[in-house]
Amino acid sequence: MTATGQTVSVIVPVHNERTTIRRLLDSLSAESGAEVIVVDGGSDDGTAEMAAGYPVRVLREEMNRARQMNAGARASSGDGLLFLHADCILEPGSLEAVGHCLQDGYIGGCLSQRIDSARKIYRFIEGTGNARARWCRAFYGDQAIFARTDTR
Repeated sequence: MTATGQTVSVIVPVHNERTTIRRLLDSLSAESGAEVIVVDGGSDDGTAEMAAGYPVRVLREEMNRARQMNAGARASSGDGLLFLHADCILEPGSLEAVGHCLQDGYIGGCLSQRIDSARKIYRFIEGTGNARARWCRAFYGDQAIFARTDTR
């Protein structure tokens, strides 16, 4: 639970993400109160088994990102949902910020994206994606999309 009293369920759809999801799950373990649901789409690399070693709920669904995200949302118990790719990392305080947005009446949104690379092309990708989100209200998965659960 965040300090706002809002609970946020983090939904992570995965397929063969064993090498990338460990860093995410380590970072989420440090965030108190978050319900984390990993929805495996039939991985054959041990992703689901590795994730089960963390304080997360592991579900299995056919490999289809939308179906996986919907299965995670149906199984969630939070006031809000945060859909996160396995190769993304939340900055400390991100779940708290989402909780504040939900408490303030927002029905959804996304977080700003920052790509961990020194290459200039990634500054362009970040800038255009974040501007599109801010001005057009169009988000994509790498930006950690969130929504209130009562909008399901």
